[in-house]
Amino acid sequence: MSLKELNELEFKRLTLVNDYLNIQKQLEARLSLAGVCISKAKTTHGVTLFSVNSVDAHDLEPSVHVKIENEQFTIIPKSNDGDEKKSVKNRKVEEAKQDDENDSEKTSKPTPIKGQFRPFGILEPSSAKEARSEMKKCIELICELATIQNSIKSVDAKLRNAYETCKCDEELAKSLKSLIIA
Repeated sequence: MSLKELNELEFKRLTLVNDYLNIQKQLEARLSLAGVCISKAKTTHGVTLFSVNSVDAHDLEPSVHVKIENEQFTIIPKSNDGDEKKSVKNRKVEEAKQDDENDSEKTSKPTPIKGQFRPFGILEPSSAKEARSEMKKCIELICELATIQNSIKSVDAKLRNAYETCKCDEELAKSLKSLIIA
């Protein structure tokens, strides 16, 4: 590997590390803003109303799905199609509905609320909604960080191989030099 290629790899690594640090700063700012928004929501909603007992006990469903392909982390957008994978909770609800239809004597059960974490209730303050949107943006930044981190690891592996090749070439040059001098 030539010195020019080695320098290009080092420059690429430095660029990736710079991008990683910039995105990490953005993530830190968004997380602190989300924390401030949650504190504001707790203050406006009333600290006494926000407790462990007021949290919905339903099973939580994932709000975001991440796809990993070729060391690229991407967020899969939610589709409104019926073709998407059904969650375990939704399948159980459908099975229960089928059982209810078979047993006409039983009364129908109300369908459970979609499992979204809402500690402030349905009518949550605007600052809680802002905190929720900031956290969604944080997930996108985390995906970018993971992608950049994988890129840095692959560049590091290439650099390690290049340095080992240079080291072997250096040892070969030393042995040839000792043969020529002798």
